[in-house]
Amino acid sequence: MEKKLEGIIKARENLKLDIETYFVDIIAWDELEKIVKKSDIIFTCLDNLEARLEINLWAVKYKKPLIDGGTSLNGLRGRVITVIPYKTPCLGCYFDVETMYEAENEQTLIACGASLPTTMAIVAALQVDRGIKVLLGMEKSVIPRIFINLEEEVNVVPDYNVKRRKNCRFCGYGGAKK
Repeated sequence: MEKKLEGIIKARENLKLDIETYFVDIIAWDELEKIVKKSDIIFTCLDNLEARLEINLWAVKYKKPLIDGGTSLNGLRGRVITVIPYKTPCLGCYFDVETMYEAENEQTLIACGASLPTTMAIVAALQVDRGIKVLLGMEKSVIPRIFINLEEEVNVVPDYNVKRRKNCRFCGYGGAKK
């Protein structure tokens, strides 16, 4: 990925992009807070809930947009969640272990047991689309959660009917808006 991005930068001289790559376990990684703090936007597609919530913690704390993607164990379903701290639900509002709702549906969209390029490409494309809108200041057009289902037909379903959880330990603060 790093080489592809560097190639894009060379081809587009006016594109300003700094690339840093890391191959580490991010759980309790000392550098994670610093990296999130200096980022403009964060994209994740991780294979476990603990890592997602770790990044979510710092993204919310430093008010950094977070675009998270995931696919199902069978590889035929996926979802994209866009977190605009204190405006849309954070990952903790959906996935915090203490308050998981729809556990059977959501849990299967956290880790992928089958790598199907079609589903992953749709998830990644939607993540990039959401990220560009956020970076261009088009946050009002951002859909908080999008479901992808390729099991029988191609279905991409936006979900606007989401709210921050009042008691979310990451962004709720008794429902206060920051």
